[in-house]
Amino acid sequence: MLYKLKRMPLTKVYEVMKLSYDSLDRKGQQIFLDLACFFLRTHVQVDVEYLKCLLKDDENDYSVAFELGRLIEKALITISEDDIVSMHDSLQEMAWEIIRQESTEDPGSRSRLWDLNDVLKALQNGKVKA
Repeated sequence: MLYKLKRMPLTKVYEVMKLSYDSLDRKGQQIFLDLACFFLRTHVQVDVEYLKCLLKDDENDYSVAFELGRLIEKALITISEDDIVSMHDSLQEMAWEIIRQESTEDPGSRSRLWDLNDVLKALQNGKVKA
């Protein structure tokens, strides 16, 4: 499938990839965006159990395990036998664009900041909230 995507115009590729993202429920979308913005900046070994603990927002980490499985099913991430979580660069860029579209002019209004220039802008404008 990725071979076919390489031959399509970029906007078409984005639309096709976004279909997989849009088919996720809210929790799955949030986990996908967190992975793209915070955890997968480089290909590092990530212990899946540790990742489940970091991503859960309540006492139930079964939902995180379920959502990670859905991300794998949708080909949005892979987890190797060595517990290395990875995502194709194009998918990560799509996630970044989804976040950028939350506020194209004011990075401090976005749900996530990962780019140092955007972090600096948000801090200078007093927009970062804990």
